[in-house]
Amino acid sequence: MPTPTTTPFPPPTPRPLFLQVDRPQNLDVVRGLPEVAVSGSTLPGSVMEIVYSSKDGERGFTLQPDGNGDFSETVPLAEGTNVVEIVSRHGASTQPVRQFLQLTYDPTPPALSLDVSEPEDGAAVSHRLLTVVGTTLPDAQVVINDTFLVRPDEEGRWEATMSLQRGPNEIRITATLESQTVNTTINIEYEPGQG
Repeated sequence: MPTPTTTPFPPPTPRPLFLQVDRPQNLDVVRGLPEVAVSGSTLPGSVMEIVYSSKDGERGFTLQPDGNGDFSETVPLAEGTNVVEIVSRHGASTQPVRQFLQLTYDPTPPALSLDVSEPEDGAAVSHRLLTVVGTTLPDAQVVINDTFLVRPDEEGRWEATMSLQRGPNEIRITATLESQTVNTTINIEYEPGQG
């Protein structure tokens, strides 16, 4: 009777270690709060280190990505240039993977703007309900006709639906952020549709 033989299976090949930083982008200028959310992905089970340095010195901390390898952490920033080093280490790899970001923190708030994309100034409409759409800074407050308070989304887009009176309608839109205020006015003519 022949002796059974076993075919050796090669050990599994470890997945290569990788590091992808989705946000922020290298050379970004950060305004507002003196911090930035660093997010991305790496090999699940990795140990990560984020080291950040500025004119105030160097600091850092470790973190672990979630089960899918995704990570997100808030990193404080000092005024001026900041260098953020993100390092990922995994037992299956002999070399860590690292990525550097150079970020500039500017405490000066960005200039407030207010754009109305819909409807056009001077438009004639046949429906009583009108949706006004525009953009401003994400943290701004938008007030329409001193009545409707609208909060922009994270990209600064806002919209509001209002009822018009027959004939000419003046729509006053004000955006406010801290000590900055921007105003615009559009005029819409409403005549109910026939039929």
